[in-house]
Amino acid sequence: METKTIKKLRKEQGLTQEQLGNAIGKSKSYIADLESGKRNIKAIAAETLVKLAAELGTLAEYIIDPPEQLDDTDFEWDKVYDDGNDGDYWLVVDAVSYSNKLNQYLFCIDGLWYKKIGRNAFAKCEPIDKQLALLKNVLENLQPNKGVLHCDYYTYKCVPKDGIPVNLGREITKSEFNELIKRYNLTDDDISNEFVDKKGAIYGKYMKIYTSIQIRVDPMEAIPLETSLRKKGIEAANIASGRVNIRVK
Repeated sequence: METKTIKKLRKEQGLTQEQLGNAIGKSKSYIADLESGKRNIKAIAAETLVKLAAELGTLAEYIIDPPEQLDDTDFEWDKVYDDGNDGDYWLVVDAVSYSNKLNQYLFCIDGLWYKKIGRNAFAKCEPIDKQLALLKNVLENLQPNKGVLHCDYYTYKCVPKDGIPVNLGREITKSEFNELIKRYNLTDDDISNEFVDKKGAIYGKYMKIYTSIQIRVDPMEAIPLETSLRKKGIEAANIASGRVNIRVK
């Protein structure tokens, strides 16, 4: 695999030496000297390095120590949705973690850790080396899995190899539901018919589908009721003021 040089990165951005120089407040000859090696990239000012990296669509540390170009075929994509476009696919990862030192999420793929280039979600239609950069000596900077939630996978459009675990609570029993009827003085008008409910719909094929009923209680009672049911392991959700969905099947 080839190494990305400043010249190659510049051409990928469709910039001439003059255009790149103007963008960072330097001359065409300055860029030419960087590309030829006449000017030591490690000796330039940090501010200039950061500007250069931004214009080249990469990270400052990878201009100083260029990684090898990543091969798209080494990465796996999971078809999470089925809408017939590249947005259906999420990048398959071993794990997601967070680096306090780098102040961003990192992604483990086949045992190697990568840093995200840019803030956009992963996209199959984009070359992977424009989205990820391989990290070196990263383990000491990790804060393993702290703060990593299901929504973080959604934000970046990535999915663990075993899929996204959407945890679904149990069904309420008949006796438990009868207790609710007595406690809240529920009438037939307060209890809906059974309906199809979903949890984790944003995770496409990994969402869970089940059957719920909805009950109507005093708005001040809805959240405490949801909390008490969940503590018992029952799937429940306060989805609107005074409305609580409860799993029955």
